[in-house]
Amino acid sequence: MIIGEIEKGSDVSPVIYFYLSLTEDFKIASYDQDGHEFIAGNKNSPFYELGANDKCKKELEEFLHLVKENGKDRIITFIVDRNEKPCLTDIEGEYLPNEELCYCIKVWNIPVVEQMCLKHGDNVWKYKTLLGLSGQSLMDYDVDKKIVSVYRYVSDHSVREFYDTYDVFIEKIKETAEQSASNLALIEKLGDQFSCGDCTIETTIRTGFFNSEKKVQNVLIRARAGKADNHPMIFGLINVISGDEDNLPFYLTAAGLDSATGLLNKRSIVEYSEHVFNSEGNKDRKHYMVLLDIDDFKSINDNFGHQVGDRAIYLLASVLQQIVGDAGIVGRYGGDEFYILTDRVQDEEKLRSVLRRIKYHVSARAKEELNMEKFNLSMGISLYPDDGNNYKDLLALADKCLYIAKEKGKNRYIIYRPEMHKDIETGAVTKGISSFDEQAKSINRVVKDLFKNGVSAVEKVMVDVVKSFDLDSIDVFYRDMKKPMFSCGKYPSGLSAETFISDDGYMEKFDSNGLRVLNNHTSLRHSCVKVFDVLQEKKCMSLIQLYLVDPDTDSKYFFSCNMLNRNHKWSDAEISNLGLFGSLIFEVVSRQV
Repeated sequence: MIIGEIEKGSDVSPVIYFYLSLTEDFKIASYDQDGHEFIAGNKNSPFYELGANDKCKKELEEFLHLVKENGKDRIITFIVDRNEKPCLTDIEGEYLPNEELCYCIKVWNIPVVEQMCLKHGDNVWKYKTLLGLSGQSLMDYDVDKKIVSVYRYVSDHSVREFYDTYDVFIEKIKETAEQSASNLALIEKLGDQFSCGDCTIETTIRTGFFNSEKKVQNVLIRARAGKADNHPMIFGLINVISGDEDNLPFYLTAAGLDSATGLLNKRSIVEYSEHVFNSEGNKDRKHYMVLLDIDDFKSINDNFGHQVGDRAIYLLASVLQQIVGDAGIVGRYGGDEFYILTDRVQDEEKLRSVLRRIKYHVSARAKEELNMEKFNLSMGISLYPDDGNNYKDLLALADKCLYIAKEKGKNRYIIYRPEMHKDIETGAVTKGISSFDEQAKSINRVVKDLFKNGVSAVEKVMVDVVKSFDLDSIDVFYRDMKKPMFSCGKYPSGLSAETFISDDGYMEKFDSNGLRVLNNHTSLRHSCVKVFDVLQEKKCMSLIQLYLVDPDTDSKYFFSCNMLNRNHKWSDAEISNLGLFGSLIFEVVSRQV
C-alpha cells in the first residue's frame, strides 16, 4: 500500500510500506505486492541479508531475535532494493490477533520527503508573511505554566514583545490603561478568563501597553482555548484598532517589507541589524551577516525574460526563508541582492550547513520549477562581534567577501578571515587572487608578444601567465609526449602528456575544442585510476588542458595548466583565457617548429 501525499500525475511516493512474514530461521516466507521492489529474488533468503552493509545486517539480525523473544520491537535501518540502492527503512514487528508474527516495513524516499517538507515550509512561510503584513501581534498562554508570550512576525521571523506570567501581563496592561471603571472591569474579566484556561475571549480594552509611548489605544484581543502537543493552551491575536505605526520600529511595520517577496526591505535591514548589534543582550551572542546574489542574473533576464527573472527572485526568497527559518532574518536589498542575519547559528559548522542547503535547494527548485539547468549563488560572510561590532563595518567585510567569491569564479561562499582577506581592496589585484582584469591584460600582452616574436616569446609569455593566473606551472608538449617542449613554474617531475593520452577514458572527456577542465583530481578516483594515482603522487590537484592534433603533420600537441597541493574551481573567464592561450601557443609552434 502506498501512503502519503502524491502529486497529481506522478507515481512518486514519499513512503511505501508493506507487510512481511518470516520463517522460524528468519527466511522470507511471504509478502504483499508492494514489497516486490525489495523482496523480489530474495524469497527464501534470510531477511537480514537485505541490510545495506555488514553493520545493518547485524543490527537487523539482532532485531529479529528480539522480536521473536519479546513479541514486539522496532528498528530504523537501511535495506537495499533490487538495484542495490540503500533505502532508509522503519521496521516494526508484532503479533497479529491470529498469533502470527508479522513485520510492517516502511521505506522512505528521502528526496521526495524533503521536497514535500520544503513545499509545506513554503506554505508556512507565506502564512507567516501574511501575519507580518497584518500588523497584528500574536499571543499564546501556557495554562499549566501560566506564562503569556506576545510576539510579532518580521517577515517570517518572530520578535518577542512580552514573556512573563499572566499576572504580570494583566498588571502591565492595567498600569497604562484608561482608569475608567468599565475599562478596568473588562481588564479584570480578561484576567479571570486567562485563569480559567478553557474559554473563548473577544474583548476590546483601552491601554497603552502595546506601544512604546504608552499612549492609550483601543486594543482588540481575540483568543480561544486549544492544545499543543496535548498541552492546554490559549491562542490569540492582539490588534491595535486606533492610533498609527509611528511608535513602532520601522521593521515591524508593513512599510518595512519588500513588496515583491515579503522580506525586510533595505531600510528595515539596516534598522533591525543596528538594533541587534546595539542591544545589551546580544553582546555575547554570535551573528553571521551574509550577503548574497544570483550569479549572472542579467543573463537569466536576457535569455528567459523578466517574468522568469521575477519568479527566480521569489523562488530564492522562498528558499532562504525556509532554510533560515527561526535561525535568523532574511531581507532583500533590491534586484537579486539578499541579506541574512543569523540569530541561532552559533558556530561555523552550522553556518556552512545552512549555506550548503540553500545552494542545493535553490538549484534543485530552479531546475524543477523554472527549467534552469544552472542557478548559482555567490555569498560573502562576516561575523559579529569577532569581525566588527556595527552594521557598517560588518557590511563592508561581507561585501568584500562577496566580491572575492565573484573573483574566484562565482558559485561559492567566502567567510571573512582577517589573515587572508584584511589587505584585499575591492577591485585590486592582491596576493593569491588574480583579478579578471589583470588576466585579460596578460592575455592581451601574450597575443602581441607572440604575434611579434613568435616561438622565441613562448617562455616569456608563459612566465607572465603563470603569475597573472596564480598557477603553479604550465607545460607544453609537441610531438614528444614524454618530455615538455616548454615548461614554466613548479613542473611536477615525471608527469608527462603520455600519462593522460594513454588513458582512453580520460581523453574521452575532452570537449569538441580539445579542452578539459579538472577542478578536483579526486573525481578521477574511480573512473581513471591510473591517472588519479599519478596526480595523487605528484600532488597535482586541478588542471586545465588542451589536446590538439596538427592536421597537416598529425603531430600531437598537449598543453597543461597545473595547480599543485590545492584544489581550484576554475572560473569561466579563466577557462576561456587559458584555453585561448593554449591555442595561441599551438598556432605558433605548429608553424615555426
